[in-house]
Amino acid sequence: MRHLLLVEDDHTLADCARRYLEAAGHGVSLALDAATAYRLLAGRRFDMVILDLMLPDGEGLDLCREIRADGRLPVLVTSARGDGADRMLALEAGADMYLPKPFDLEELAARVVACLRRGGAEGEEATTCGDLRMDPAARLATVAGRELALTPKEFELLAALAAAAGQIKPGKQLLWEVWGYAEGIRTRTLDVHIARLRRKLAEAGAWECRIVTKAGVGYGVERHETRVTSREWGGDGVGPLEESDAISAECAPGQGVQARR
Repeated sequence: MRHLLLVEDDHTLADCARRYLEAAGHGVSLALDAATAYRLLAGRRFDMVILDLMLPDGEGLDLCREIRADGRLPVLVTSARGDGADRMLALEAGADMYLPKPFDLEELAARVVACLRRGGAEGEEATTCGDLRMDPAARLATVAGRELALTPKEFELLAALAAAAGQIKPGKQLLWEVWGYAEGIRTRTLDVHIARLRRKLAEAGAWECRIVTKAGVGYGVERHETRVTSREWGGDGVGPLEESDAISAECAPGQGVQARR
């Protein structure tokens, strides 16, 4: 479990965000001011900081700079000051992402996952699905011990699927995690990358692990105990990309609680 430090002085928003992120599987410590944030950071290791810029006893940018000076801890900055200048100042201070308020809590959770992935996978455990092994720390994918050549986005996508092996991940969630898409958009990017991964896994002989589709929902990976035949892969080792296979990528935020300052 990843542990997050949430620095937010709005009590209602802080409580809603904490409960939502905990329900998503994260551990969350809450700081309502800069002084508490400094104390918590000195007392334990966190995997990420969610930082509001406007705090009652200090400037969030100063805290961001100190966090960045001490290492590569990912920082997601949130602020009601949504103009371009503040966004640039946050990024220059070392923030990995900037999320203007108001935001949907589903969007916050997706940004957290993307920020953790973008910020590096140091300490993240390797995952396996049959003969497929994904090692995020080493950025290495192997099939039966042999390296699987993947592009950076192919690796991130397959790692996201392998980390939730046996589950179907919604298409819009994968687009958030891997590409950071934040606006409503229709794209075939995800479908194309899935097709490429299926081809590479088939060519590598990864018959114990197969990418599966739930039409209109998303993708997942499953372990298979029996060998996948060429007929099952569509003859050439690649599952056909049919219309039922496509995830339309309706990336508009969900109907979660609207977070406002």
